Amino acid sequence: MKAKTPRVVRTKKEAVEDPVERFRRAAAAFNLRTTATREIALETLVKEGIYTRGGKLTKQYR
Repeated sequence: MKAKTPRVVRTKKEAVEDPVERFRRAAAAFNLRTTATREIALETLVKEGIYTRGGKLTKQYR
């Protein structure tokens, strides 16, 4: 049987800040994942429309 973790009681201020901290953690994880290698970074930039598959900037970013 799984052990229960204690319930955390949050103040209103903590409840408001929690989504911001979640976003910061998600952004940091995305950054680590997408900059792990040069190939992955280029693949991400192509996916976002910044670079072409040939490695050149798209028309929008020249």
